[in-house]
Amino acid sequence: MVDAVIPKLGHPRQFYVFSGTRYTTIEIDSNYNVKTVGAESLIIREEWSETFGKVGWGAVDAMFSAPGYKNGFYAFVGGNYMQLDIDPDSQKDSTYYGTIKTEATWKGLMSAGFDTVDAAIQSPSDSDCLFFFRGTKSFKYSVSGDKVVSGPNPITSYWPGIAAAGFDSIDAIFRSPNGDSYYVFKGDQYARIKWTGGWDSLEVDAHTIRGNWSTLGNWV
Repeated sequence: MVDAVIPKLGHPRQFYVFSGTRYTTIEIDSNYNVKTVGAESLIIREEWSETFGKVGWGAVDAMFSAPGYKNGFYAFVGGNYMQLDIDPDSQKDSTYYGTIKTEATWKGLMSAGFDTVDAAIQSPSDSDCLFFFRGTKSFKYSVSGDKVVSGPNPITSYWPGIAAAGFDSIDAIFRSPNGDSYYVFKGDQYARIKWTGGWDSLEVDAHTIRGNWSTLGNWV
């Protein structure tokens, strides 16, 4: 399964893909073809030594761009999170404060009943908002207001494109470099949705990762 995918800063078509205790770098071209850049997979704790290695995390539950922070990301594991920075030139990672209890800072998450996070993505239509996913629920969250804007609602009704793929929960989601298309992952499958006019629709049906993303098939 894919746990998280984040953009590789400074490389518009490249992404870091996390699965279990390992990660790799992929590149997606304008025709949605995917290839691995560099090593097939590397150990997260060893390569991300100033963040994951420093705080003792060997894997990640969810990771996404931090709104308002140019080179910043949030990573969640269980009931904890950390804010980290990636230098776009050197790709050097660093963490601001180490790990923090989610309940101490993300009051909006707690009010929604989300003490852990499966996945999150910035709203395509509002840079201040995030969509969070946990289990079969999703909600829209205002970062500046630290509050729930909409939801939590069942993913199957809140995200019709994801529902059309046959997913009632997801492990990861990320925006492709090709317009308003997003990849979503669940277990050994993925699908592609498109954001149009405030709602998502299914763009590519669910397929197995191993059968269609051969770059990830050997270890994800």
